[in-house]
Amino acid sequence: GVSCGNPWIIPSIPYSQSGLTSCYYGNEYTSGSVGGCGSSYMNGEDFVMRYNGTAGQCISIYTNNTFIYTGLFLVKGCPGVIGSTCVAYHEASSGNPNLYNVTLPSTGDYYIIIDMNPIQPPGCSPFDITVVPCVAIGQGATCATAFPVPSLPYNQVGFTTCRRGNTSTSA
Repeated sequence: GVSCGNPWIIPSIPYSQSGLTSCYYGNEYTSGSVGGCGSSYMNGEDFVMRYNGTAGQCISIYTNNTFIYTGLFLVKGCPGVIGSTCVAYHEASSGNPNLYNVTLPSTGDYYIIIDMNPIQPPGCSPFDITVVPCVAIGQGATCATAFPVPSLPYNQVGFTTCRRGNTSTSA
């Protein structure tokens, strides 16, 4: 989790990990880094995760238990390296930033970075993270389009009943 050269690996999704922190991991990437998203929320201590995604794949990333002024960044390629690009980011002054339904533009390594705006001491944050595939429109609306649970036990955040209809009744 220190840098792109030594990242925390996300082997596959869905993925969830609790009890992580960006504290004591240094400030390897900044708002001025190539692909750094130009955000002041990328100027504190950062924690770096790598996920190998595929073109057109849709993912959502959720955080919990962060301090205020925490940022969540998704970068194609390593920040600071020419050719890296900011795919999406969320600056959360109240904490717990999330990225919803982000489509990966190409196949390759993506770096998920948890970082802080250093105006808020201590300039680092604890966090829990969950990375999940997007739920397709219409999926989960009926028994025929039920969301598949890959194995038990299973835990996933970010679901909603909105826009799914009311196809089941108490009868």
